[in-house]
Amino acid sequence: MRNTQLSLKSGKLSITRKIPGEAARLWTILTDTALWPQWGPSVRAVQCSSQYIEGGSTGRVQTAAGIWLPFTVTEYRAQHYWNWRVCGIKATGHSITSSHGGTCSVAFTMPWWSAPYVLACHIALCRIERIAHHQSSSGASHQ
Repeated sequence: MRNTQLSLKSGKLSITRKIPGEAARLWTILTDTALWPQWGPSVRAVQCSSQYIEGGSTGRVQTAAGIWLPFTVTEYRAQHYWNWRVCGIKATGHSITSSHGGTCSVAFTMPWWSAPYVLACHIALCRIERIAHHQSSSGASHQ
């Protein structure tokens, strides 16, 4: 897992990956519900109150198993962090921290008891990096 780091702190498990790119572009990838099925291995489809989530956004997500589950974005700090509840259960936190040399640390946090989900998060981080690279090389714009 090159460029990826696992940590456990205060009962929360985090997986972090250093990804080349602007924080704004990476934030857009994390908050654009149209992109979630492209990077989230557990997400097949999304229906949301808006394409780009913000605090209080609601919708539903179709899991890889085909089940639709309701969600609400419960914590939101623009360009830095968002968290949500899926079926009323606190789920994965998503954060971005700018680093030196044109890279950012993108992290997912989750309760320690959901440790097996780390593999899905690792896959998601790798996919986010590929999407960001593709957008950068194709000159795609971002929100």
